[in-house]
Amino acid sequence: MNCREVGSRLQALADDQIGPAHRRAVEEHLEGCARCAEAAREARQNVSFLVERLAHLRKAIQTDLSGLQAPAISPPRNNTEVTEPRSKVPLVIIAVAVLITLAAAAFFLLNDDNGVEEPTDQGRITPTETGERPKRDQRPEQPTRTTREPPRAVDPSDSTTVAPGPGIPGKTGQPAPLGIAAMLPVLRNRPTQGNLERAWEALARNPGYTPRLLARIENAEDTMTRAVLVLVLGADHRSEDARATLFRLLAEDGAPEVRTAAGAAMAWSAEATGQKIPTIRGLMVPVGPIEDRASLKKLLVAAEAERDPTVVATLIRAVGPSEGPGGEISSRLVELARSESVVVRDAALAALSASPPADSRIILRLIEDTSLPVASRAALVHGLAGSRDAVAHLSRIIRRAEEVPLQVAAVDALKECWDRYARIELLETLRSSTAPEVRRAAVGVLSFDPSKASLEALQRAARDDDDPGTRQEARQAAIEMKRALEPDSDTPTRGNRSGD
Repeated sequence: MNCREVGSRLQALADDQIGPAHRRAVEEHLEGCARCAEAAREARQNVSFLVERLAHLRKAIQTDLSGLQAPAISPPRNNTEVTEPRSKVPLVIIAVAVLITLAAAAFFLLNDDNGVEEPTDQGRITPTETGERPKRDQRPEQPTRTTREPPRAVDPSDSTTVAPGPGIPGKTGQPAPLGIAAMLPVLRNRPTQGNLERAWEALARNPGYTPRLLARIENAEDTMTRAVLVLVLGADHRSEDARATLFRLLAEDGAPEVRTAAGAAMAWSAEATGQKIPTIRGLMVPVGPIEDRASLKKLLVAAEAERDPTVVATLIRAVGPSEGPGGEISSRLVELARSESVVVRDAALAALSASPPADSRIILRLIEDTSLPVASRAALVHGLAGSRDAVAHLSRIIRRAEEVPLQVAAVDALKECWDRYARIELLETLRSSTAPEVRRAAVGVLSFDPSKASLEALQRAARDDDDPGTRQEARQAAIEMKRALEPDSDTPTRGNRSGD
């Protein structure tokens, strides 16, 4: 089964209305598909939640009816004459009232703010198909009566109607995604990453719901609920009202969770590829460059004025991909990188490493700053690989840096800016470096350069190097490179960076 077939049977699996053969096929697929397994887990949780609500309601009704007793039936006057009980009509009325109450309660539970999605008939395996006997409380489906109703406007925020839009299935029989009005209660009860992403999609399909979402944020009494709703607002953060609310919460809200969510929502991006930042409760938010420069500056000002290190770190990660001309973001990140808070400092250094500034001198000054941890400075070295004079900068670090981890990081970074000058620098490093760790790193990089000069350098290191580990690695790399350079060899090369 593929993901689409399994997805159509997840609700039947959660309802225990699936045959043995299909159950085995679905469970085998779930063992190897994390996405479908997460969807199956959420479906089971929704069913459990609904059953629990119905159980509470049933118990309450039974408690209310426990005091009612059926009137006593008079015994027959003789063996042949039996009198009808006088209470027949009241008992029937009570039974009908109970059934109506249960039906109405089930209807409201299925259609209230909890947003539980109704399973579709597609993929549902009926008892007659699987050969199973129907359960006692399972009633046969009644044919629906078709009535002519006047056409009504489609409300995208409704849980039962979905307006056409991108990402909405158009084939008949496929379950439509929940509207934003039904999705928010689901997210409130179960703030998982999947529910948050579905809420983003729902709001993106219906940005007209933003005013009501803003009202929910204002009226939310629980801090975490308000923070989660603020994260959802990121899908429409470019609207004027949403942006004004986010900045107000960032500056005035007393809960750090809400300020963290507001900062992440400002940088939310549907086009972000692979760059996500952590926020409240481990929820990840995709971020991208902030196009509005005024908003970007406000975020930087908020980061400098914020006192909570966790909020500052989130704001730094949010503005990290937004470097613009002049390097104003990098200059402020450099100041934050010298913060006494480890969380703030690491976030600033990570942002500078992920999006290096155009001016490489900013990175060089941080690398040479001995007040910063060596590991953080080594992480910045790779940011120089994309600079204009990358090989010259990295060669300077290899020759002048006193810390061996910085030299090793510079040797590894030469792979990302490979040319013949990088090869010359590595050949000299392998011959003259006094640190075995640096020489072994040079052997590892040269092994990806199948050239005569690299082969001769590896053979010389395998024969003359003072470090046994370096000799062994150089010997193995030389053997593989010699095979790769033979004209009739079928062995694939490890790389082709000759640069000649």
